[in-house]
Amino acid sequence: MKIEVDASQFARACLDLSKMSGMDFRDVLVDQVGHILGACIRYTSAAKASTLRKRAEYQNRSSEERERFKAGYYRTKNGKEWLSIPEGGRRKHYLLSHRLPGEKWKMVLALKQILEEKKIDVSAAVRSRGALKHTWYQIAKALGPGAESVANAPAYVRNANSFHGQEIPQVGTAQQIFDAAMALIEIANASRILSSPQRFKKRGKKVEIDGQKILQRSIDSRVRFFNRAVEQQWIHNRDFRLKHFPGIFTK
Repeated sequence: MKIEVDASQFARACLDLSKMSGMDFRDVLVDQVGHILGACIRYTSAAKASTLRKRAEYQNRSSEERERFKAGYYRTKNGKEWLSIPEGGRRKHYLLSHRLPGEKWKMVLALKQILEEKKIDVSAAVRSRGALKHTWYQIAKALGPGAESVANAPAYVRNANSFHGQEIPQVGTAQQIFDAAMALIEIANASRILSSPQRFKKRGKKVEIDGQKILQRSIDSRVRFFNRAVEQQWIHNRDFRLKHFPGIFTK
């Protein structure tokens, strides 16, 4: 996802925090980007575990029925299973509860192997509920322990996998450019879903997933929080500092 967001006020807020705390601007920047990524994680919708479970179970049933049909398996009304095989221009029917000839039994074993290979692990499918949020966590992790800790991603986000149980591709990346002339952090989220706004209904409500809006909202909320802390002079309270800016203020 390559997008343009307004981060000018955020940069000024980081500069003010650097002056207040005496901490290097680069360290403040990494810390506050971590907070923004934490907000992105919260603002990005997660799939319902029950929905993912039903989807996986449905796909498993559909796949099994399809493969059984292709292999010539069928079940009669009395619950008995048969294997139908074309032989000599006619179809012969073998009752699976009976002892089958060796070559026919190999066909049964082959089908079982195919079904097992195509079967979706339902528990793995459920663990994919935090997959979209995980792409923001990848960015925080790429920035280092400081940002990763501040982002505070829950376990189901950190340990998320794809629907089919595979490791989520590395689509969230970060680059730090620090030199005498500039201090810059570039983040990228190449998630296809976040790159193209998605609109759907969730529990009867209209939901939109838009990576640009999520990121801009996260930046704006952090800036508003800082500005209000300054206006209300909360920023000068020791307990407030340690609670909301623990990586910047130590006293």
